[in-house]
Amino acid sequence: NNHPNINMPGEGLEPMEFAIKNKVTGYQTETKSFSECTVHKEDMNLGFEAIANAETVYVPEFEYLETKDDVIAAILEAAGVPNRNLDGVKRAYDFDLSDEDYEAIKKQYADKSTTPVELTIQLKNIATGDEMEEPVVINVKTVWKFGTVEVITGGAVSDTALGEVKVSASDLILNWSPKDASIGRMEDGWWAGIKMTAPEGINLTADNDVKYQSKVGDNAWSADKSLFNNQDTKDGETPWIGLWALLNEEKVASAKEADGKITTQWRFDWDGDGFFEQTVVFEIDANTVTLNPQT
Repeated sequence: NNHPNINMPGEGLEPMEFAIKNKVTGYQTETKSFSECTVHKEDMNLGFEAIANAETVYVPEFEYLETKDDVIAAILEAAGVPNRNLDGVKRAYDFDLSDEDYEAIKKQYADKSTTPVELTIQLKNIATGDEMEEPVVINVKTVWKFGTVEVITGGAVSDTALGEVKVSASDLILNWSPKDASIGRMEDGWWAGIKMTAPEGINLTADNDVKYQSKVGDNAWSADKSLFNNQDTKDGETPWIGLWALLNEEKVASAKEADGKITTQWRFDWDGDGFFEQTVVFEIDANTVTLNPQT
């Protein structure tokens, strides 16, 4: 619909009218007019690229998947394969899931194991009949561990799917605090905080560390940080860390001129597999925050 001219290299076509029909779902577009047109077949296999880039996928709500076909669809969706028609019923891609691998995935969930099941997948495009030239290996998980988030300086915590937790804070009243690197405050200013407590069963040691990263606004994610080194845990406590967002007059003024939000994020790799299972988004309303004068 967005391309009145779609060029076909090496061939010239007269202006024509046509409709596009999806062979799998039966859905057909309205008739459109194009001056030059072609369909590049490689664009029809975007699912191949998605599955090739999916090293580890997390399948949510596994208890509701009743059949092997349901599991296949959930794996492809978790891998980001564009795989639904308008009604969300039929699939555009498929792969063979052996009975052995299917049983291994079910056992992983039943045992509440975080050890991934390794699958070798050779994706097929149902519409075109194309198949990936080489299979890819991905890890599938149905069980993961999440930490618990609480507010320190105020706000509301909202749990969302796939390990993303959002903390929304408005009407904050913050006092000025001096730099204190021991608790993660790396400069003077006004600091808003939340508390992240590690999942049950995490045995945090120097040799069994948890890596996390932080991100401020639209900046890139930081390098890996050590939860073991930066934790605020006291003897006998479940490992936890205070996560702090820096505010000052300049940041607040800049946010008010933009979307009114000051956003800081953290993400955690709780099981050491290199995939950050849980993300925390801390969003502060700059229009309602109060920064008390420095005393």
